[in-house]
Amino acid sequence: MTDYQLRGRCTGYKRGFEFELTNGQTWAQTCATYEFKDQLRPAVTLEVSGRRGRLTVAGMAGTIDVKRIR
Repeated sequence: MTDYQLRGRCTGYKRGFEFELTNGQTWAQTCATYEFKDQLRPAVTLEVSGRRGRLTVAGMAGTIDVKRIR
């Protein structure tokens, strides 16, 4: 697991949402989890296995499935 920070605003979890990290990587949500919470540049934890992973945004309940798109 590695800690990162999101670039810009995060409005929560929803299938298809994209999460751009400050290191330039972009990950897209692949699961149906939905949660709304508006945050600016929140910290995230990412557990990676190849081009897929599990992402948790600080201050939000739960972890989501993601795939790397950039």
